[in-house]
Amino acid sequence: KLEENTESVRRQRAGLDLNGSNTRVIAIPRIQGLTGRHGMSVVKLIELVGESPVGWEDAMKQVIDEAQQTLRGITRIGVIEQDVRMINDRIDVWRVRARVSFRVERTA
Repeated sequence: KLEENTESVRRQRAGLDLNGSNTRVIAIPRIQGLTGRHGMSVVKLIELVGESPVGWEDAMKQVIDEAQQTLRGITRIGVIEQDVRMINDRIDVWRVRARVSFRVERTA
């Protein structure tokens, strides 16, 4: 099992908002790949959900900014789903669920 090592992920699991903004990011860890003698790397996947009162593009920017601030070796960020939360027939917040892939770093 690979351990989560970022303050952001610990804060997310505790349900804390990030940087006092309107963005909430939730981490769902997954592991892909195997480590072999031939130099294959291990890639870890997490899903982040960004929220914005402005729009989907801003919600995705929040995901990208958070990933860049808390992870190293990012290889891919892809949108899985977009939706909106409605209150009283009006859009309250735009949401983007994205999968972030990054290389796992090993220590000797």
